[in-house]
Amino acid sequence: MTDFDTPLAAAFDHCQKTAAAHPGEIQKLVKLQEKNPAAFAEAFVEQMHHVMLMFKKEKSAENVVNFIIKFATHNKEHSEGGFSGSEFYLFLLDYLLTFTNVKERAVRYRCCQLLQGLLQNLGEDACIPDELFESYQNNLLERTNDKIPDVRLMAVQAIARLQDAENEDCPIVTKLTEMIQHDPTMSVRKAALSAVAISATSLTAVLSRTRDVKDDIRAEAYRILGEKILFSSFSREKLVDIVMDGLKDRVETVQKACADMLYENWFAQAKSLENLIHAFFAQDEEAEDPAFESRAIEASEIVIKKILEAMDRDGKRIRWDFLPASASMELTEEQVLIWRVHCEYAKAKIGKMANAADELEDLLPDIPLACLLIRKYEDNIFVCQELLKIASYIDLSDEGGRRILGGISRELLLSPTMSEEVIPLLMKQLARVYRNEHELIQLTLEIIADVREPLDMFCTEEAEMALQEQADRLVELNTLIEELQAEKEEHVENQEYAEAAKLKEELDKYQAEFDTLHATELDREDMEEYVYVRALSITEQLLSGTKQNLKHPGIAGLLEALLLPSVYNTNVAVRTSGLRCLGIFCLLDRYEFQKAGYLNNPSAK
Repeated sequence: MTDFDTPLAAAFDHCQKTAAAHPGEIQKLVKLQEKNPAAFAEAFVEQMHHVMLMFKKEKSAENVVNFIIKFATHNKEHSEGGFSGSEFYLFLLDYLLTFTNVKERAVRYRCCQLLQGLLQNLGEDACIPDELFESYQNNLLERTNDKIPDVRLMAVQAIARLQDAENEDCPIVTKLTEMIQHDPTMSVRKAALSAVAISATSLTAVLSRTRDVKDDIRAEAYRILGEKILFSSFSREKLVDIVMDGLKDRVETVQKACADMLYENWFAQAKSLENLIHAFFAQDEEAEDPAFESRAIEASEIVIKKILEAMDRDGKRIRWDFLPASASMELTEEQVLIWRVHCEYAKAKIGKMANAADELEDLLPDIPLACLLIRKYEDNIFVCQELLKIASYIDLSDEGGRRILGGISRELLLSPTMSEEVIPLLMKQLARVYRNEHELIQLTLEIIADVREPLDMFCTEEAEMALQEQADRLVELNTLIEELQAEKEEHVENQEYAEAAKLKEELDKYQAEFDTLHATELDREDMEEYVYVRALSITEQLLSGTKQNLKHPGIAGLLEALLLPSVYNTNVAVRTSGLRCLGIFCLLDRYEFQKAGYLNNPSAK
């Protein structure tokens, strides 16, 4: 027994009871150490053995562990004399490393815990001898394979600071990446996930944990993605996957972790909501995968709503600089999407939050401006759709406004440049303007008749005869061209080039006539397809929204005038649209449809 045993035992006993005693006891031990640093170190580790045998995480044991770490690091900075503070610190590190592979699990656990605390308290510029560093790394890497999960977890925390993310072959990064994906214990995977340095390899592992079976791991993965990684590092496809997986997770804590990542990290990185949505949205007019484009837009909408919710929680007043005061102002696709989603969000808050109605009113344009914007962007399908959705929130109590909106909706339905994708939204606007269903049906039938007007020129007896003559002439020209081509080739083979040249002139004349007639035929077919598909698209919206049945003369008349001719049409697009409309037509009143005898017609079936 030495002169140090009794005061050290008293200090350890006092410190296990309360952390408040640590500073005073550290000062006492610093003075005690100065008497004989080497003997003090031996006595110190003897007292340390008691806590190293305790595996259970009791408060008294944790207090002692923290005291040992505080004393070792405090002593390192302040001690003077032959056995310097740095030497005591290194002595303690080396001493603990000799026990990391013992049989007793408590000793392995406490060694890793103490090593972790000692290394964590090193300064940024501190260094340890290469030999000790290598021993530390090798011993702790071995403990990451320990059979006891708590030992593996503590080894992960102890070794985390030694990672070199810039080194592709760093053994620590490699090991932590492996543990993130394959360790069977949830707490160990979570510790490895929190500790791993981000590299090309580890990033893949972190992303994979957003689909871990444990919700705590998934939530931690989103925290790491937000705090350690710039959103601009991800591809558009990966961003969409990350957001959709997180915000649609079945567990609320994971949803919150993803939402916090978006608002606290990525939104701050982007500087503006427009920049953030651009990374998700970036719609490509020539997108190869329409399903992905739809998913990307859905992800963008969810992101906007989450950001708006967070800003509401923080009491931030949301104002957009891009809201147009006149039709001359330009709108990007990201801006119009944010505008529309904010309108939707504000509308949903009415009745639930104060000033929601005022917020929506501030967002909405007046009807004339909305119509001017819709007309301006009619060739941009997405922007036009979003503007029409925004218009659906505008109050139509003003008769003049209703007339303007109804007029622009009718014009666009008749516009040959307007995409079929916009038809449902235009029909909804008409339904808002014309509240009387009979008026709406009458107007829609008039629009359908106007759309079909170009086909009427082909329905007369003279037009049918002209079309037949054109078809016969095409057949005749095709036969002549084939015969002349054969004769020309025969002359060339016989080296009768003069005769071949004459036939070529004649052949070119017939070929030019054939091309002209054929182009006319193709133009007519294209025009017929456009007319039928546009009329059927409008008809589909009418039939889907009406409360009338087949007793209504206007609706019943559509069957013979439009639906059955489209079903018999040779064009696939026309036939498909016609069959869809015919199905909806049947659902309006199946009894009347059967009574009319159309189901007995094989073609109608």
